[in-house]
Amino acid sequence: MKRQITLGSVAITPVERRYVEQVLDSTLVGPFEFSKKVASRIAELHGYQYGRYLNSGQSALTIALRAIIQQKGWKHRPLVATPACTYISTQASCIFAGCDFCLVDVGLDDINMDPKALRDQLEYQKLIGRPVDIVMPVHLCGKPVKREIKDICDSYNLPSVVDSCETIFAPKDLDWGTIVCFSTFSNHTLGAGAGGIAVTNDKQLDFFLFQQISHGRENENGGTDPHTMGDRFRFSEWGESLKPSDLYAAVAMGGIERRHNIVSAQQFNAFRLNEALKGLPLMLPTMDNHTFMFYPIVAQGSVNVIKLLAHLHDNGVFTRRLMPITNQPVVLKYTGMSQEELDKICPNAAFINRQGFYVGSHPGLTGEDIIYLSQKIREGVALAS
Repeated sequence: MKRQITLGSVAITPVERRYVEQVLDSTLVGPFEFSKKVASRIAELHGYQYGRYLNSGQSALTIALRAIIQQKGWKHRPLVATPACTYISTQASCIFAGCDFCLVDVGLDDINMDPKALRDQLEYQKLIGRPVDIVMPVHLCGKPVKREIKDICDSYNLPSVVDSCETIFAPKDLDWGTIVCFSTFSNHTLGAGAGGIAVTNDKQLDFFLFQQISHGRENENGGTDPHTMGDRFRFSEWGESLKPSDLYAAVAMGGIERRHNIVSAQQFNAFRLNEALKGLPLMLPTMDNHTFMFYPIVAQGSVNVIKLLAHLHDNGVFTRRLMPITNQPVVLKYTGMSQEELDKICPNAAFINRQGFYVGSHPGLTGEDIIYLSQKIREGVALAS
């Protein structure tokens, strides 16, 4: 059987099995104790007071935006600054929250929102009379954005919803953002099958998040006896049913306890790939403050990436393009721009769309897998150059 190098894996150890069995034995498979524990633990580990566990990372982003809009009392349609390389959930959350979005180019060094491009976009939007209301930076592939993005948000007095769905447990720079959102979807660093987490230091925003998750309930701690139970089901806002399951939370809790091993394995695999791929016409990720949910690669212009990816696929190596947004049909339709126009606005993203891709660096890969993967990349670059 041909070797397969996948993009992610989920490990179910005795820890996860024990917690899942506890949930099954209790019959409380809804959002109960494990969901609360996961939310509070993730908040604590990242320097936040409050946390909410819900059904997905995209839902977390959507309700984070709604919570800020509710707190601000805005009646207009807010504008959100988003990066030009990310997963589509970033922009989709803006639409579902009743916002518009604009695109900010990324840096070639980290594929994250570029500070200069953000400043330029903020000034441009002010100039045309449609200022940005919220900034939504994305910590992509396991790499936090530059700290300068926070400084820019502070200097413009702008709230931020930080999309950290691909980056969790990084050593630093995950401790800022009005609301920060994580994901526990399969194949993520903290993979539990499904789930998302929103954390904040603002008690009012935390309650608004609760309302959005729980149908718009007026009181989180309503009565539990027949005389006061009605108070529990009074609704003061329109909300959704975005509640999680303790079954997913039980798996996530096991991953939280094993977080050091998970992240260390991903970092070690990335280090080995960096060493094995030195000297090739490829822009490789730096090791600094990176948890490597994936291993991103941007080939130089001399490499025919289509040929390179075809070679990898033919040899069982799973790949994906490096989070393209500006060439997505739904984004082109939304902006009303041509591909050429968007590429001029976001030239780095356009280059990454053409030359970028990622491969797996997850803990499920063995040392032999990493050797095989690096060999196939080397062969593919030789064929494609």
